[in-house]
Amino acid sequence: MGSQGKDFQPNVLWDPEVAAYLRDALGNRRFEITAAALASPPTTTCLRVNTLKTSTEAVVSLLRQRLGPEWPEDTVRVHPQVPCAVLLRGSGPHPVDYGPAGAKEVLVSRKAGEAVLRGAAVYAPGVLAVSSGVARGELVAVTVARERPGSTQTLHATAELGEEAEAAETEVLGLEPAPGAVPGAAAPAALPPGWTDSSQGPVAPRAGMYVGVARTAMSRQEMFRARQGLALSLVEPVFRVPPAADMLPEGWAMLQNLPSLVAALALAPTRGSRVLDMCAAPGGKATLLAQIMGDQGEVRAGEGAGS
Repeated sequence: MGSQGKDFQPNVLWDPEVAAYLRDALGNRRFEITAAALASPPTTTCLRVNTLKTSTEAVVSLLRQRLGPEWPEDTVRVHPQVPCAVLLRGSGPHPVDYGPAGAKEVLVSRKAGEAVLRGAAVYAPGVLAVSSGVARGELVAVTVARERPGSTQTLHATAELGEEAEAAETEVLGLEPAPGAVPGAAAPAALPPGWTDSSQGPVAPRAGMYVGVARTAMSRQEMFRARQGLALSLVEPVFRVPPAADMLPEGWAMLQNLPSLVAALALAPTRGSRVLDMCAAPGGKATLLAQIMGDQGEVRAGEGAGS
């Protein structure tokens, strides 16, 4: 598939005491299963329907129509116990052909990488580093910065740094040529384990976690200068998620994790209630509480000690 050593191999960096406690409580086998599950994104995404504006049935019907035959009908369904929740079924991880991207890569932050795995694009603030010479409209491999154990810094072996990455104190290592390699020269008969060939000669193994191939919406220079705006659109992601949130009229639905949604439903405030939400960023539960009350009541929402 032309992956050239670019793999999606996530792992969870456990605090040793937490890992020891969980191994003792769960047993080694259940702990390993749990760790593997936590290292990959869920393949099901939840949309909360704004029933003050539309109905769940209308959302499901419109999404199935706009997604088209490329996605099976059961990609979109109503949650069996939560009638205002629409579930979107994705799939993955899928093999990705990184060959068309060549050696060009974009390093994104961990949060941006997590968003990509849930079907999002990459915006300029999420870009940490870019291979030199990348222009608009080019295909690039998207790789995620790994956290260094015991540190807030990240470690990755890939492209050149930009000013934004330096400011974030992100350590990015340049490509290291093989011993004795001459740029443009033919590869030796046998490369060291893990090394790959390139037009600049053999290069060392990468340390990154790759999440797909994207097309750039900005040049390298623009990505580092921009404070906002679309930087990358995924064309071949590791995880495929239906782009349903962008297919609905404004105000019809929003992405909301199911546990957050259930918390508001469990409270079940009646019309005219007064509710204090002390964990209200970004506001999903607060707006759902107003929705449950039929927009007839009071919700005071804040986040943190000073709210």
